[in-house]
Amino acid sequence: MNRSTCRKSKPESRRIRVRHRPPSSRVKTPLRAPVTRPSATPETSRDCALTPKRAYAAAAASRTVAITQLERKSTHPKASSQDIPSATPTETRNRNCDEEEEAHSSQSGANSHGQLGLGVINEQVEIASIVDIECIATKINQICCGGGHTLLLDGEGNIFSCGWNHKLQSGTDTDTHNFQRVWKLSGIRFINIACGWDFSCGVTDDQFLFVWGSNSNGELGLPKYHFPEVVRPVRLQINACAVSMGLKHSAIINSKGEVWITGYGRHGQLGLGSEILTSDRFQIVPKVGKISHIACGQNHTTTWSSEEKALYVWGDNRHGQLLLDKEKYKKVFTPQKIDIDVKQEVKKLLSGWTNSLLWLENGTLVAWGRNDYGQLGTSENIVGKIFQIKLPGHRQVQDVALGSEHSICLATDNTLWSWGWNEHANTGTGINEKIVFAPTLVPLQLDNSIKITQIYAGGAQNFIVTTEMEEIYENSIT
Repeated sequence: MNRSTCRKSKPESRRIRVRHRPPSSRVKTPLRAPVTRPSATPETSRDCALTPKRAYAAAAASRTVAITQLERKSTHPKASSQDIPSATPTETRNRNCDEEEEAHSSQSGANSHGQLGLGVINEQVEIASIVDIECIATKINQICCGGGHTLLLDGEGNIFSCGWNHKLQSGTDTDTHNFQRVWKLSGIRFINIACGWDFSCGVTDDQFLFVWGSNSNGELGLPKYHFPEVVRPVRLQINACAVSMGLKHSAIINSKGEVWITGYGRHGQLGLGSEILTSDRFQIVPKVGKISHIACGQNHTTTWSSEEKALYVWGDNRHGQLLLDKEKYKKVFTPQKIDIDVKQEVKKLLSGWTNSLLWLENGTLVAWGRNDYGQLGTSENIVGKIFQIKLPGHRQVQDVALGSEHSICLATDNTLWSWGWNEHANTGTGINEKIVFAPTLVPLQLDNSIKITQIYAGGAQNFIVTTEMEEIYENSIT
Protein backbone atom coordinates (compact mmCIF):
# COMPACT_ATOMS: atom_id res chain seq x y z
CA MET A 1 0.00 0.00 0.00
CA ASN A 2 1.49 3.35 -1.10
CA ARG A 3 0.64 6.43 0.87
CA SER A 4 2.31 9.79 0.70
CA THR A 5 3.72 11.28 3.87
CA CYS A 6 1.01 13.24 5.67
CA ARG A 7 1.80 16.19 7.89
CA LYS A 8 -0.28 16.80 11.00
CA SER A 9 -1.81 20.22 11.35
CA LYS A 10 -2.65 22.19 14.43
CA PRO A 11 -5.86 21.16 16.18
CA GLU A 12 -8.90 23.07 15.01
CA SER A 13 -12.49 22.94 16.21
CA ARG A 14 -15.63 22.24 14.23
CA ARG A 15 -18.98 23.86 14.80
CA ILE A 16 -22.54 22.62 14.48
CA ARG A 17 -25.43 24.48 12.97
CA VAL A 18 -28.78 22.72 12.74
CA ARG A 19 -32.14 23.81 11.41
CA HIS A 20 -35.26 21.74 12.06
CA ARG A 21 -38.57 21.35 10.30
CA PRO A 22 -41.59 19.39 11.53
CA PRO A 23 -41.42 15.78 10.28
CA SER A 24 -43.58 14.83 7.33
CA SER A 25 -46.81 13.00 8.05
CA ARG A 26 -45.98 10.11 5.76
CA VAL A 27 -42.57 8.51 5.90
CA LYS A 28 -41.13 6.09 3.42
CA THR A 29 -38.37 3.91 4.81
CA PRO A 30 -34.94 4.65 3.32
CA LEU A 31 -34.22 1.93 0.86
CA ARG A 32 -30.60 1.12 0.27
CA ALA A 33 -27.04 1.87 0.98
CA PRO A 34 -24.70 3.18 -1.71
CA VAL A 35 -22.19 0.85 -3.08
CA THR A 36 -18.51 1.29 -2.59
CA ARG A 37 -16.20 2.66 -5.19
CA PRO A 38 -16.04 -0.20 -7.65
CA SER A 39 -12.63 0.06 -9.28
CA ALA A 40 -10.36 -2.96 -8.79
CA THR A 41 -7.30 -0.81 -9.30
CA PRO A 42 -5.72 1.51 -6.75
CA GLU A 43 -7.38 4.90 -6.57
CA THR A 44 -5.93 8.21 -5.52
CA SER A 45 -7.60 9.94 -2.61
CA ARG A 46 -7.97 13.72 -2.68
CA ASP A 47 -7.35 13.87 1.06
CA CYS A 48 -3.92 13.64 2.61
CA ALA A 49 -3.04 15.93 5.50
CA LEU A 50 -3.99 14.75 8.98
CA THR A 51 -6.23 17.74 9.55
CA PRO A 52 -9.77 18.10 10.88
CA LYS A 53 -12.69 17.77 8.46
CA ARG A 54 -16.25 18.96 8.46
CA ALA A 55 -18.83 16.64 6.91
CA TYR A 56 -22.12 17.76 5.47
CA ALA A 57 -25.02 15.40 4.84
CA ALA A 58 -28.60 15.66 3.72
CA ALA A 59 -31.10 12.99 4.72
CA ALA A 60 -34.83 12.41 4.78
CA ALA A 61 -35.15 14.93 7.58
CA SER A 62 -35.39 18.71 7.61
CA ARG A 63 -31.83 20.05 8.08
CA THR A 64 -28.12 19.90 7.12
CA VAL A 65 -25.00 18.88 8.99
CA ALA A 66 -21.32 19.74 9.32
CA ILE A 67 -18.82 18.10 11.65
CA THR A 68 -16.47 19.78 14.14
CA GLN A 69 -13.70 18.16 16.10
CA LEU A 70 -10.32 18.52 17.79
CA GLU A 71 -7.28 16.48 16.91
CA ARG A 72 -6.28 14.09 19.70
CA LYS A 73 -4.67 10.72 20.32
CA SER A 74 -6.58 7.57 21.22
CA THR A 75 -5.82 5.70 24.44
CA HIS A 76 -8.33 2.90 23.94
CA PRO A 77 -6.88 -0.65 23.91
CA LYS A 78 -6.56 -2.54 20.65
CA ALA A 79 -9.08 -5.25 19.81
CA SER A 80 -8.44 -8.83 18.81
CA SER A 81 -10.08 -10.51 15.80
CA GLN A 82 -11.43 -13.97 15.04
CA ASP A 83 -10.14 -15.84 11.99
CA ILE A 84 -11.95 -18.39 9.84
CA PRO A 85 -10.91 -20.21 6.63
CA SER A 86 -12.18 -18.73 3.39
CA ALA A 87 -11.79 -18.66 -0.36
CA THR A 88 -8.96 -17.14 -2.38
CA PRO A 89 -6.22 -14.65 -1.39
CA THR A 90 -6.77 -11.32 -3.10
CA GLU A 91 -5.57 -7.76 -3.09
CA THR A 92 -7.23 -4.88 -1.31
CA ARG A 93 -7.81 -1.53 -2.93
CA ASN A 94 -5.30 1.18 -2.13
CA ARG A 95 -6.29 4.80 -1.54
CA ASN A 96 -3.23 7.00 -2.03
CA CYS A 97 -2.80 10.54 -0.74
CA ASP A 98 -1.40 12.99 -3.25
CA GLU A 99 -2.20 16.44 -1.88
CA GLU A 100 -2.64 18.24 1.39
CA GLU A 101 -5.91 19.86 2.31
CA GLU A 102 -8.15 20.62 5.22
CA ALA A 103 -11.59 19.23 4.50
CA HIS A 104 -15.07 19.62 5.93
CA SER A 105 -18.15 17.52 5.37
CA SER A 106 -21.92 17.88 5.55
CA GLN A 107 -24.99 15.62 5.52
CA SER A 108 -28.68 15.69 4.62
CA GLY A 109 -31.56 13.23 4.18
CA ALA A 110 -33.28 10.56 6.28
CA ASN A 111 -32.49 10.50 9.99
CA SER A 112 -35.14 8.13 11.37
CA HIS A 113 -32.46 6.06 13.16
CA GLY A 114 -29.93 8.81 13.86
CA GLN A 115 -27.86 7.80 10.82
CA LEU A 116 -26.77 11.40 10.20
CA GLY A 117 -24.81 11.53 13.44
CA LEU A 118 -26.65 14.63 14.65
CA GLY A 119 -27.33 13.29 18.13
CA VAL A 120 -31.09 13.23 17.55
CA ILE A 121 -33.70 11.23 15.63
CA ASN A 122 -36.12 12.89 13.23
CA GLU A 123 -37.74 12.07 9.92
CA GLN A 124 -35.85 14.25 7.46
CA VAL A 125 -33.16 16.93 7.08
CA GLU A 126 -33.34 19.30 4.14
CA ILE A 127 -30.78 22.03 4.80
CA ALA A 128 -27.12 21.30 5.52
CA SER A 129 -26.16 21.61 9.19
CA ILE A 130 -22.90 21.31 11.13
CA VAL A 131 -22.44 18.61 13.74
CA ASP A 132 -19.66 18.30 16.32
CA ILE A 133 -17.68 15.05 16.14
CA GLU A 134 -14.80 15.44 18.56
CA CYS A 135 -13.93 11.75 18.32
CA ILE A 136 -12.68 12.11 14.72
CA ALA A 137 -9.20 13.60 14.78
CA THR A 138 -8.21 13.56 11.10
CA LYS A 139 -9.62 13.89 7.61
CA ILE A 140 -12.56 11.86 6.34
CA ASN A 141 -11.58 9.27 3.74
CA GLN A 142 -14.91 7.62 3.03
CA ILE A 143 -18.56 7.49 4.12
CA CYS A 144 -21.05 4.72 3.35
CA CYS A 145 -24.67 4.16 4.37
CA GLY A 146 -26.85 1.16 5.13
CA GLY A 147 -30.60 0.90 5.60
CA GLY A 148 -30.44 3.03 8.74
CA HIS A 149 -26.78 3.15 9.76
CA THR A 150 -23.67 5.01 8.58
CA LEU A 151 -19.97 4.15 8.61
CA LEU A 152 -17.19 6.72 8.37
CA LEU A 153 -13.52 5.99 7.62
CA ASP A 154 -10.96 8.56 8.73
CA GLY A 155 -7.50 9.28 7.39
CA GLU A 156 -5.78 7.03 9.92
CA GLY A 157 -7.85 4.00 8.92
CA ASN A 158 -10.24 4.13 11.90
CA ILE A 159 -13.93 3.32 11.53
CA PHE A 160 -16.73 5.33 13.15
CA SER A 161 -20.45 4.61 13.04
CA CYS A 162 -23.89 5.84 14.05
CA GLY A 163 -27.53 4.94 13.56
CA TRP A 164 -29.55 1.74 13.47
CA ASN A 165 -27.84 -1.14 15.29
CA HIS A 166 -30.47 -3.83 15.93
CA LYS A 167 -28.26 -6.39 14.11
CA LEU A 168 -24.97 -4.89 15.38
CA GLN A 169 -24.41 -3.52 11.87
CA SER A 170 -22.78 -0.41 13.33
CA GLY A 171 -20.10 -2.54 14.98
CA THR A 172 -20.93 -1.24 18.46
CA ASP A 173 -22.91 -2.76 21.32
CA THR A 174 -25.59 -0.04 21.49
CA ASP A 175 -27.38 2.41 19.20
CA THR A 176 -25.62 5.75 18.85
CA HIS A 177 -26.96 8.93 17.27
CA ASN A 178 -23.53 10.57 17.11
CA PHE A 179 -20.53 9.16 15.27
CA GLN A 180 -18.64 6.88 17.68
CA ARG A 181 -15.41 4.95 17.22
CA VAL A 182 -15.86 1.23 16.57
CA TRP A 183 -13.46 0.19 19.28
CA LYS A 184 -13.76 -3.52 18.45
CA LEU A 185 -11.78 -2.67 15.31
CA SER A 186 -9.20 -0.39 16.94
CA GLY A 187 -5.56 -1.09 16.15
CA ILE A 188 -6.51 -2.18 12.62
CA ARG A 189 -5.97 0.14 9.67
CA PHE A 190 -8.81 0.07 7.13
CA ILE A 191 -8.70 1.42 3.57
CA ASN A 192 -12.24 0.66 2.40
CA ILE A 193 -15.72 0.19 3.93
CA ALA A 194 -19.12 -0.94 2.64
CA CYS A 195 -22.68 -1.28 3.96
CA GLY A 196 -25.57 -3.54 3.11
CA TRP A 197 -29.08 -3.13 4.52
CA ASP A 198 -28.20 -4.30 8.04
CA PHE A 199 -24.64 -5.61 7.65
CA SER A 200 -21.23 -4.07 7.01
CA CYS A 201 -17.64 -4.80 6.06
CA GLY A 202 -14.19 -3.25 5.99
CA VAL A 203 -11.00 -3.99 4.04
CA THR A 204 -7.68 -3.62 5.86
CA ASP A 205 -4.33 -2.43 4.56
CA ASP A 206 -2.92 -5.94 4.97
CA GLN A 207 -5.54 -7.34 2.59
CA PHE A 208 -8.09 -8.86 4.97
CA LEU A 209 -11.88 -8.54 4.94
CA PHE A 210 -13.77 -7.94 8.17
CA VAL A 211 -17.55 -8.45 8.31
CA TRP A 212 -20.23 -7.78 10.95
CA GLY A 213 -23.98 -7.38 11.40
CA SER A 214 -26.78 -9.61 10.11
CA ASN A 215 -25.86 -13.04 8.78
CA SER A 216 -29.44 -14.35 8.62
CA ASN A 217 -29.11 -15.04 4.87
CA GLY A 218 -25.39 -15.85 4.86
CA GLU A 219 -24.61 -12.36 3.55
CA LEU A 220 -21.43 -12.15 5.63
CA GLY A 221 -20.04 -15.36 4.14
CA LEU A 222 -20.02 -17.06 7.55
CA PRO A 223 -21.28 -20.67 7.90
CA LYS A 224 -24.58 -20.44 9.77
CA TYR A 225 -23.97 -23.63 11.73
CA HIS A 226 -20.86 -22.02 13.25
CA PHE A 227 -22.05 -18.41 13.61
CA PRO A 228 -25.22 -16.77 14.96
CA GLU A 229 -27.51 -14.61 12.86
CA VAL A 230 -26.07 -11.47 14.48
CA VAL A 231 -22.27 -11.24 14.31
CA ARG A 232 -19.71 -8.91 15.86
CA PRO A 233 -16.67 -8.04 13.70
CA VAL A 234 -14.93 -11.15 12.36
CA ARG A 235 -11.92 -11.36 10.06
CA LEU A 236 -12.18 -13.53 6.94
CA GLN A 237 -9.12 -14.87 5.19
CA ILE A 238 -10.47 -13.55 1.94
CA ASN A 239 -9.44 -10.22 0.50
CA ALA A 240 -11.06 -7.81 -1.91
CA CYS A 241 -9.93 -5.47 -4.65
CA ALA A 242 -13.53 -4.25 -4.79
CA VAL A 243 -16.54 -4.99 -2.58
CA SER A 244 -20.25 -4.24 -2.82
CA MET A 245 -23.26 -5.09 -0.66
CA GLY A 246 -26.95 -5.18 -1.56
CA LEU A 247 -30.13 -5.87 0.38
CA LYS A 248 -29.21 -9.45 1.35
CA HIS A 249 -26.09 -10.36 -0.62
CA SER A 250 -22.41 -9.40 -0.82
CA ALA A 251 -19.85 -9.63 -3.61
CA ILE A 252 -16.12 -9.07 -4.04
CA ILE A 253 -13.59 -9.03 -6.87
CA ASN A 254 -10.23 -10.68 -6.20
CA SER A 255 -6.83 -9.96 -7.75
CA LYS A 256 -7.55 -12.33 -10.65
CA GLY A 257 -10.66 -10.44 -11.63
CA GLU A 258 -12.89 -13.24 -10.32
CA VAL A 259 -16.21 -12.51 -8.63
CA TRP A 260 -16.98 -14.22 -5.31
CA ILE A 261 -20.45 -13.89 -3.84
CA THR A 262 -22.55 -14.93 -0.84
CA GLY A 263 -26.00 -14.45 0.69
CA TYR A 264 -29.60 -14.61 -0.52
CA GLY A 265 -30.20 -15.56 -4.15
CA ARG A 266 -33.84 -16.36 -4.85
CA HIS A 267 -33.96 -13.62 -7.49
CA GLY A 268 -30.79 -14.92 -9.13
CA GLN A 269 -28.53 -12.23 -7.62
CA LEU A 270 -25.85 -14.78 -6.71
CA GLY A 271 -25.35 -15.89 -10.32
CA LEU A 272 -24.69 -19.45 -9.17
CA GLY A 273 -27.56 -21.07 -11.08
CA SER A 274 -31.20 -21.80 -10.27
CA GLU A 275 -30.27 -24.66 -7.93
CA ILE A 276 -28.25 -22.48 -5.52
CA LEU A 277 -30.66 -19.97 -4.03
CA THR A 278 -28.67 -19.16 -0.91
CA SER A 279 -25.08 -19.41 0.25
CA ASP A 280 -23.46 -18.81 3.63
CA ARG A 281 -19.91 -18.66 2.29
CA PHE A 282 -18.28 -16.87 -0.62
CA GLN A 283 -18.42 -18.88 -3.86
CA ILE A 284 -16.89 -18.06 -7.23
CA VAL A 285 -19.35 -16.91 -9.90
CA PRO A 286 -18.80 -18.92 -13.10
CA LYS A 287 -19.02 -17.82 -16.72
CA VAL A 288 -17.77 -14.25 -16.34
CA GLY A 289 -14.73 -12.59 -17.84
CA LYS A 290 -12.06 -10.70 -15.93
CA ILE A 291 -14.10 -8.24 -13.89
CA SER A 292 -12.89 -4.77 -12.86
CA HIS A 293 -16.04 -3.15 -11.38
CA ILE A 294 -18.98 -4.49 -9.39
CA ALA A 295 -22.20 -3.08 -7.92
CA CYS A 296 -24.93 -4.90 -5.99
CA GLY A 297 -28.49 -3.64 -6.33
CA GLN A 298 -31.47 -4.63 -4.25
CA ASN A 299 -31.82 -8.07 -5.88
CA HIS A 300 -29.43 -7.96 -8.82
CA THR A 301 -25.70 -7.77 -9.50
CA THR A 302 -23.99 -5.74 -12.24
CA THR A 303 -20.33 -6.06 -13.21
CA TRP A 304 -18.05 -4.51 -15.81
CA SER A 305 -15.06 -6.01 -17.59
CA SER A 306 -12.57 -3.33 -18.65
CA GLU A 307 -10.72 -5.97 -20.65
CA GLU A 308 -13.78 -6.95 -22.71
CA LYS A 309 -15.55 -3.55 -22.54
CA ALA A 310 -18.76 -5.37 -21.63
CA LEU A 311 -21.25 -5.86 -18.79
CA TYR A 312 -21.96 -9.15 -17.04
CA VAL A 313 -25.32 -9.07 -15.24
CA TRP A 314 -27.59 -11.42 -13.28
CA GLY A 315 -30.50 -11.38 -10.84
CA ASP A 316 -33.85 -9.58 -10.81
CA ASN A 317 -34.85 -8.00 -14.14
CA ARG A 318 -38.45 -6.96 -13.50
CA HIS A 319 -37.57 -3.31 -14.14
CA GLY A 320 -35.12 -3.87 -16.99
CA GLN A 321 -32.12 -3.35 -14.71
CA LEU A 322 -30.20 -6.08 -16.56
CA LEU A 323 -30.89 -4.55 -20.01
CA LEU A 324 -32.76 -7.71 -21.00
CA ASP A 325 -36.39 -8.13 -22.07
CA LYS A 326 -38.20 -7.86 -18.72
CA GLU A 327 -41.16 -9.93 -19.89
CA LYS A 328 -39.00 -12.80 -21.11
CA TYR A 329 -36.29 -12.62 -18.43
CA LYS A 330 -37.84 -11.70 -15.06
CA LYS A 331 -35.10 -13.53 -13.14
CA VAL A 332 -31.65 -14.42 -14.46
CA PHE A 333 -29.73 -17.03 -12.45
CA THR A 334 -26.50 -17.12 -14.45
CA PRO A 335 -24.31 -14.24 -15.74
CA GLN A 336 -25.24 -12.76 -19.10
CA LYS A 337 -22.78 -10.75 -21.17
CA ILE A 338 -24.18 -7.45 -22.45
CA ASP A 339 -22.37 -5.35 -25.07
CA ILE A 340 -23.50 -1.72 -24.72
CA ASP A 341 -21.03 -0.34 -27.28
CA VAL A 342 -18.87 1.51 -24.73
CA LYS A 343 -15.22 1.62 -25.80
CA GLN A 344 -13.92 3.98 -23.11
CA GLU A 345 -12.56 3.27 -19.66
CA VAL A 346 -15.08 3.28 -16.82
CA LYS A 347 -14.49 5.48 -13.77
CA LYS A 348 -17.41 4.15 -11.74
CA LEU A 349 -20.11 1.51 -11.93
CA LEU A 350 -22.93 2.27 -9.48
CA SER A 351 -26.25 0.69 -8.62
CA GLY A 352 -29.37 1.89 -6.90
CA TRP A 353 -32.14 -0.43 -5.81
CA THR A 354 -33.26 -1.19 -9.38
CA ASN A 355 -31.16 1.06 -11.62
CA SER A 356 -27.52 1.26 -12.65
CA LEU A 357 -25.11 3.94 -13.89
CA LEU A 358 -21.74 4.06 -15.64
CA TRP A 359 -19.49 7.11 -15.36
CA LEU A 360 -17.14 7.01 -18.34
CA GLU A 361 -13.64 8.41 -18.74
CA ASN A 362 -14.84 11.34 -20.88
CA GLY A 363 -17.35 12.36 -18.19
CA THR A 364 -20.41 10.82 -19.84
CA LEU A 365 -23.11 9.36 -17.57
CA VAL A 366 -25.10 6.43 -18.99
CA ALA A 367 -27.92 4.90 -16.94
CA TRP A 368 -30.58 2.22 -17.25
CA GLY A 369 -33.23 0.36 -15.25
CA ARG A 370 -36.28 1.52 -13.32
CA ASN A 371 -37.39 5.11 -13.87
CA ASP A 372 -40.78 5.58 -12.20
CA TYR A 373 -39.15 7.87 -9.59
CA GLY A 374 -36.96 9.72 -12.10
CA GLN A 375 -33.93 7.56 -11.23
CA LEU A 376 -32.56 8.00 -14.76
CA GLY A 377 -32.84 11.77 -14.74
CA THR A 378 -35.73 11.99 -17.19
CA SER A 379 -39.50 11.71 -17.32
CA GLU A 380 -39.38 9.56 -20.45
CA ASN A 381 -40.50 5.92 -20.41
CA ILE A 382 -37.17 4.27 -21.15
CA VAL A 383 -37.24 1.12 -19.03
CA GLY A 384 -34.78 -1.46 -20.34
CA LYS A 385 -32.90 1.08 -22.45
CA ILE A 386 -29.73 3.09 -21.94
CA PHE A 387 -30.14 6.82 -21.33
CA GLN A 388 -27.40 9.45 -21.31
CA ILE A 389 -27.79 11.89 -18.40
CA LYS A 390 -26.59 15.42 -19.11
CA LEU A 391 -26.09 18.27 -16.66
CA PRO A 392 -27.58 21.66 -17.59
CA GLY A 393 -25.36 24.23 -19.28
CA HIS A 394 -23.03 21.59 -20.77
CA ARG A 395 -21.43 21.12 -17.34
CA GLN A 396 -18.85 18.38 -16.90
CA VAL A 397 -19.03 15.69 -14.22
CA GLN A 398 -16.58 15.75 -11.32
CA ASP A 399 -18.18 12.92 -9.31
CA VAL A 400 -21.46 11.04 -8.99
CA ALA A 401 -23.19 8.93 -6.32
CA LEU A 402 -26.38 6.85 -6.18
CA GLY A 403 -28.82 6.32 -3.33
CA SER A 404 -31.63 3.79 -3.41
CA GLU A 405 -33.73 5.72 -5.92
CA HIS A 406 -32.05 9.11 -6.25
CA SER A 407 -28.69 10.42 -7.52
CA ILE A 408 -26.39 13.34 -6.77
CA CYS A 409 -23.74 14.68 -9.13
CA LEU A 410 -20.88 17.12 -8.60
CA ALA A 411 -19.98 19.31 -11.58
CA THR A 412 -16.51 20.65 -12.29
CA ASP A 413 -17.75 24.18 -11.52
CA ASN A 414 -18.37 23.14 -7.87
CA THR A 415 -22.15 22.97 -8.25
CA LEU A 416 -24.18 20.01 -6.99
CA TRP A 417 -27.07 18.49 -8.94
CA SER A 418 -29.64 15.88 -7.97
CA TRP A 419 -32.62 13.94 -9.33
CA GLY A 420 -34.91 11.01 -8.49
CA TRP A 421 -36.99 10.03 -5.46
CA ASN A 422 -37.63 13.06 -3.24
CA GLU A 423 -40.29 12.00 -0.72
CA HIS A 424 -37.96 12.78 2.20
CA ALA A 425 -36.27 15.74 0.48
CA ASN A 426 -33.44 13.34 -0.28
CA THR A 427 -32.50 15.21 -3.47
CA GLY A 428 -31.87 18.33 -1.37
CA THR A 429 -33.22 20.50 -4.19
CA GLY A 430 -35.85 22.25 -2.08
CA ILE A 431 -38.57 21.13 -4.50
CA ASN A 432 -41.76 20.17 -2.67
CA GLU A 433 -42.48 17.21 -4.94
CA LYS A 434 -41.95 13.47 -4.39
CA ILE A 435 -40.13 13.10 -7.71
CA VAL A 436 -37.44 15.23 -9.38
CA PHE A 437 -37.26 14.05 -12.99
CA ALA A 438 -34.26 16.02 -14.27
CA PRO A 439 -30.88 17.09 -12.84
CA THR A 440 -31.71 20.05 -10.58
CA LEU A 441 -29.39 22.39 -8.73
CA VAL A 442 -28.96 21.75 -4.99
CA PRO A 443 -28.90 25.15 -3.20
CA LEU A 444 -26.05 24.54 -0.74
CA GLN A 445 -25.31 28.23 -0.01
CA LEU A 446 -21.57 27.60 0.30
CA ASP A 447 -19.00 30.40 0.47
CA ASN A 448 -16.90 30.93 -2.66
CA SER A 449 -13.85 29.75 -0.72
CA ILE A 450 -15.36 26.30 -0.10
CA LYS A 451 -14.83 23.52 -2.62
CA ILE A 452 -16.76 20.22 -2.65
CA THR A 453 -14.26 17.36 -2.87
CA GLN A 454 -16.29 14.20 -2.21
CA ILE A 455 -19.95 13.16 -2.40
CA TYR A 456 -21.75 10.08 -1.06
CA ALA A 457 -25.38 8.92 -1.17
CA GLY A 458 -27.33 6.45 0.94
CA GLY A 459 -30.85 5.10 0.92
CA ALA A 460 -32.39 8.54 1.30
CA GLN A 461 -29.46 10.64 2.48
CA ASN A 462 -26.39 12.38 1.10
CA PHE A 463 -22.94 13.28 2.43
CA ILE A 464 -20.81 16.06 0.98
CA VAL A 465 -17.16 16.64 1.90
CA THR A 466 -15.76 20.13 1.35
CA THR A 467 -12.45 21.91 1.83
CA GLU A 468 -11.39 25.54 2.27
CA MET A 469 -9.72 26.88 -0.88
CA GLU A 470 -7.57 29.33 1.15
CA GLU A 471 -6.24 26.46 3.24
CA ILE A 472 -5.19 24.56 0.11
CA TYR A 473 -3.37 27.68 -1.13
CA GLU A 474 -1.65 28.23 2.21
CA ASN A 475 -0.50 24.60 2.27
CA SER A 476 0.92 24.95 -1.24
CA ILE A 477 3.18 27.90 -0.32
CA THR A 478 4.38 26.80 3.13
